[in-house]
Formats: sequence, structure tokens, C-alpha cells
Amino acid sequence: TWGENQVTRNVCMMPDKRLSRNSQRFLSLPAAPPPAVRASTNSTIENKRKSILPEVWHDLRAIFIPVFLILLAFATIWLLDMFLMPTTHTTQMNNFSEKRAREHLNVITNSSRAISDVYNHKTAHYLINTLKELENLRSNVLFEISTTSLPVTLRGPDESMGFKEMDYVLNPANVQVRISDPTTVTNDTVLFVCNYDSSAVSPGAGSNAIATAAFLEILSMYMHGTHVPKNNLVFLFANAANIYSIGIRSFLTVHPWARNITAVVCVWGGGIGGRELLFSPKHSLSYKAYQNVPHPWANVILNGLLTYGLLPQYSEINLDMFNARMG
Repeated sequence: TWGENQVTRNVCMMPDKRLSRNSQRFLSLPAAPPPAVRASTNSTIENKRKSILPEVWHDLRAIFIPVFLILLAFATIWLLDMFLMPTTHTTQMNNFSEKRAREHLNVITNSSRAISDVYNHKTAHYLINTLKELENLRSNVLFEISTTSLPVTLRGPDESMGFKEMDYVLNPANVQVRISDPTTVTNDTVLFVCNYDSSAVSPGAGSNAIATAAFLEILSMYMHGTHVPKNNLVFLFANAANIYSIGIRSFLTVHPWARNITAVVCVWGGGIGGRELLFSPKHSLSYKAYQNVPHPWANVILNGLLTYGLLPQYSEINLDMFNARMG
């Protein structure tokens, strides 16, 4: 019985001079509770554990399921972008060819194209020579090429002067193309904008050689076609855009082709990979026009976040400078 066991234990735990202090401390521990008490305690702990588990599982499920769905959505979009991205390979010159555009891209991205680099000037000559090949393809369309010098002053060390700080005057060039109907006089202009310069440490394929290559292929496709524009189409290959958008601002304020701009399509690089972002369309016609694209590959999901400043915008483009010139 419990009483007999307790008496026996108390008798056995009488200190003995021959036992060590640790042994005496161990023998002086209280007696273990009876099996009935132990069973009751274990049952109480088990009930508490069972009551807590559903709550913990409910909290984990409330967190895990949304996170899993978000990751699944991003994984699905990534797989679509990687394996279902439309490509166009055609030998017809009046259709857009990704292969021909990539040939331009490979030439442009041979080196970085900062305005102080020699390859920046070589790229300008490449653009001009490529555009001159398209100049006389059609007689019912007026194809004009214009270049504009942009005096830019930079300050840096001069090795020949003992690395003394000197001012450098550079003359990067904008390249402009205007397509119009020679039989019709119109003042309305649609402006297409990209830039072909880059930072000093990168060939700038994503920002923004890919748009430059696409513009060259679009112009080639247009000049090999039969369409005659109702409005003036101006393609601006801007330079020095990575320095406060000097090339774009110069065109908008000085060039005569910048008058009476009714719409602007600016193709800008803010990263690489994934779908394009249709950003800041000023009219619903922008969406309707994009619906006619043979291979649409853009979305407007982030447009609201960017418009309301919920996501940062890392771009040299200031939309206000376009709005000031648009009629």
C-alpha cells in the first residue's frame, strides 16, 4: 500500500555515515507519486496538447496556404515565360523577325556604350548606316534621317596632366527617323522613344539595346510593307539618356520634329526577363491598340502600384517632360 511503501522508503533513506553526500542527496528526494496520480497528470497534459494542436494547425494553415498559392502563381508565370515565350522566325521582310532583331542586338552589345566610350560613337554610325539602307525602299513614303549633336561636359582626371581634374566636352549624338506621307500634310506626330547608350560597366542589353534592336527591325518591317501612315511617325534613338535624359530633353526642346506630339510610345528597360509592363497609358486606346498585337506579351498588373507610388520607379524617364510637349 501507499502508506507501507512510504514508511519503508523513509526507513531506507536514513542517512548512513558510509554514504557519500551525493548519495544522501539522491536518497533524500521525495517519493514518486502513485500510478493513479501519474496517470491523471499525463491525461491532463495529453488533453491540453490535443486542445492546442488544432489551434496551431489552424494558424499554420492560415499562413501556409496563401504563401503556397503566391509561390505557385509566380512559378507558373516563370514557367510560362521560360517555355512558352513566343518567338518569330520569318524570311518575309514585311513581318517582324526576332532572329533579325537579335542580329542587331549582338552588334550593339559588343561593348558598353557610355557616352565617353568609343563604342558609343560606333553604335551611332551603325544605326545611321542601317537606317540609310532603308531610306529609298519605297517611293510612297518619305523616310528622313536626322542626327543631333549633344554637347555634354564631364569632369574627370586627365592622365597627361598628372591626373588633374579637367573638363571634357563630349558630343554624343541623337539619331532620329521620321516616316510620313509625302502627299498629305499633317502636324500630328506619334513619337517612339528608346535609348542606345548604356552605363560604363555593362553592355546594357536590357537597358536599352533590346529596344534599339527592336526599333531597327520595326522600321525595316515597315519600309518593306505597304502601309502609309496617317500621322508622322518619329523614332528617337536617344543618347546620354543615362545622364539625366539629356538626349530626350534636347530633342523635346530643340528639334523641330518634336512639335505637335499627340502620342508617345516610350520603350524603356527597367530590368530583364519576364513580361513587358504597359505603364502609364493615358487613354483606353492604348489597351485597344495592344489587343491587335500578334504576340502580346505584356501586362498591366503593376501599373496601378507604380502609378500610386506603392513601388519605386528606377527609370531616367520623367513623364512630365513628355506631357509638356503633347498637344
